[in-house]
Amino acid sequence: MATETVCPLILTTTSNCCELVKYVYDVNISYFLDNPSLPPDGICAKSKWNHEGVIVVGGDYGSNLKQLKAPHGMFVDDNDAIYVADGANQRVVKWEPGATVCQVVAGGNGKGNNSNQFEFVTKVVVDKNGTMFICDTYNHRVQRWFKDANHGETIVDDILCYGLAMDNEGSLYISDQAEDSVVKWPGKEIVAGGNGKGFGLNQLNDPNHLFVDRDKSVYVANNFNYRVVKWLAGTKEGIIVAGGNEEGSAKNQLSTPQSVVVDDSGTVYVLDYGNDRVTRWFEGSTWGNIILGRPGWGDDASYISCANDLVLDRHGNLYVVDNMNARILKFTIDKSGCSADKTEKLYQDSITKLQRITTLIDKFTNSNDCIKYLDTINNKTVFLIISDKIGEQLIPLVFNKPQLECIYIFNPEKQVRINWANKWAGKVKGIYHHMEQIFQAIKFDSGQIGSLTSISILTKKDIEKKNFESNELDKSFMYTQLLKENLLDMKYDYQAKTTLVEYCRNKYADDDYQLSLIDEFHIEYNKQLSGIHDRRSVIFFQ
Repeated sequence: MATETVCPLILTTTSNCCELVKYVYDVNISYFLDNPSLPPDGICAKSKWNHEGVIVVGGDYGSNLKQLKAPHGMFVDDNDAIYVADGANQRVVKWEPGATVCQVVAGGNGKGNNSNQFEFVTKVVVDKNGTMFICDTYNHRVQRWFKDANHGETIVDDILCYGLAMDNEGSLYISDQAEDSVVKWPGKEIVAGGNGKGFGLNQLNDPNHLFVDRDKSVYVANNFNYRVVKWLAGTKEGIIVAGGNEEGSAKNQLSTPQSVVVDDSGTVYVLDYGNDRVTRWFEGSTWGNIILGRPGWGDDASYISCANDLVLDRHGNLYVVDNMNARILKFTIDKSGCSADKTEKLYQDSITKLQRITTLIDKFTNSNDCIKYLDTINNKTVFLIISDKIGEQLIPLVFNKPQLECIYIFNPEKQVRINWANKWAGKVKGIYHHMEQIFQAIKFDSGQIGSLTSISILTKKDIEKKNFESNELDKSFMYTQLLKENLLDMKYDYQAKTTLVEYCRNKYADDDYQLSLIDEFHIEYNKQLSGIHDRRSVIFFQ
């Protein structure tokens, strides 16, 4: 299942008097997620983080190789080594996994403006070659230190640098608190703000740490605007993705946010400095969940007091630079709710529920095949179920197809608003948080009674009376008519019933629902009511 491509559920109904309902089910595991498999970082909506952190660096205020002094920023590389911008110690230190002391990898030569010195470092990022880029804040410069070098070189000057981020091509993004902007290096292109201090969507107000995603969108923790703003590449204004409702501690508010990270699903995590917490904002949500921190100050590892930076490692663990306690805290992730086994079970449960309406189920392997399939359907009505994560892209491609009657949007993450669906209101029947709600809506919209579709079949006498020509009849009508006549003409006995039951039990050995139907047939069978239980449909003749 994990290798299948997203494709929505399609339900079609014939338009003739037979009222035969056909369901084509091509949803796979991914209708719970935005991809058939988990995103690269493995983080899903059900992920949780241990509320009790682990001190991985520091814990005491000082200058020896086990201590930190006013740390303000950090970085975790692909080998899980931790780099800390140790502000008041005028250095960058590196902690290898399992180490008991740190290694000074830049600075550590006192406060100054020489090439081997700093005056308060606030952030460090490291490229794939081990080259470090460092915010030397009060020297108004960005330094580049090559791996194992004993001094750095200035690559950007005349800048009050606070935060740094690097995109997937190695370009550097720098928050400039003097100009209330974010600039991109090489060069000094303004990619966010730069229009003076203010509250407009084209302005920033004391930008702190930042994050750049795979699409080169820039997320800025906008300190005194009490919000996080996303700037799409090449745009002149930002989009508020967290906060923006004045300063406060409510779920839709922030208080001097210091840092932001974003996972592969587009979920935003904010280090809310003034509220001593980390909040999680699902894409499109207007409020955030508190996932880390607790009210007040303290030195146990559940407090994040006056924290300055937030980092997400390649495993999904969160790290917090706890300035007040001079330490780096690691909060480990629990992805058990995202496991393939659990997702597979949810998928299979939905399939089983759908089979209780009808068992005529087909699958596709990608969205293009689904669209092509829709194009081949003639004289039928199509019911479409689609995930919220792909609906915005796929619905415009199929909305005007005349056979498409109803669209049901599956939105398992209730926090996510689906404002884009409003423009398709003519066919969108609703936004549903549970598949069972969709099944009930389908039953209602398709005019079904119970879980079986009623099939009205004309007798041979009626057909002759109406003088129907076979080539004027719907194929499904003709096939069901022929099936009925053959079944009623067949000579069968108790052994025939037993053979049919054994065959069906073997065929559906792993399907509890079908087995229950087979048992019911076996017990209640009589010659006045004959029934056929088939994997593709359940048909009763009266």
